[in-house]
Amino acid sequence: MRAFRSRERFVLASEEDGDFNVFATSQGMARALGEQRWQSLVNAAQAGREAGGYVPVTLDAHVTIDARSTRREVPSHNFIARLPGTSPDAGAILLLAHWDHFGTCGPEDAADRLCNGAVDNASGLALMIELGKRLANGPPLARDIHDLGTTAEEWGLLGARAFAEEPPIPLESIVAAFNFDTVAIGPRGSAVGFIGEARTALDEVIRQAVADSRRELAPRERAEPFLQRQDGLGFA
Repeated sequence: MRAFRSRERFVLASEEDGDFNVFATSQGMARALGEQRWQSLVNAAQAGREAGGYVPVTLDAHVTIDARSTRREVPSHNFIARLPGTSPDAGAILLLAHWDHFGTCGPEDAADRLCNGAVDNASGLALMIELGKRLANGPPLARDIHDLGTTAEEWGLLGARAFAEEPPIPLESIVAAFNFDTVAIGPRGSAVGFIGEARTALDEVIRQAVADSRRELAPRERAEPFLQRQDGLGFA
């Protein structure tokens, strides 16, 4: 927690980040409350935990904390492209991939400090752009297709959340959104991880597509940990 709070963090300008977390060591609490009182509280907590009925105690104590942060503004942008469909009332399909990465992250004396992002997420961008080209060169589609490149995914899905907060198109017009992130790192024929299962109305469509391609679905518990680590969550 100390390391997390000590490094620079980013939030949307619309979000007020006033949270403040405090962690104290046992030695610090003993100095503040007195060794004897602190030890009695620790003993009571341990006894309660062992008995399965620990009850928290409110401490009659006050602490003054001086915390200071330096804030700066970092402008960045999503990009979006539209392939118009033939039926404006049919809804839209959103294809998205994040274009940001960590930049430099190696030691300062390293010959190459670049955080290479070929997999995460140049691979997703390449797939999204190539798919857009193929759709544009194919027969006309009823629905609009939107290609969305999101920024600041690595900082907390900020680009996706900003899009959902101030959408350039009505969110209710989007029939489905598909996020491309970290593409083609598994061996050919691997089981398909369904991230977001049971959270949209597309479950049966996706299962059928997997079956039609003669693939297998990976166990849900293997895909579930990735739900909060990708831009799809910003739309879910």
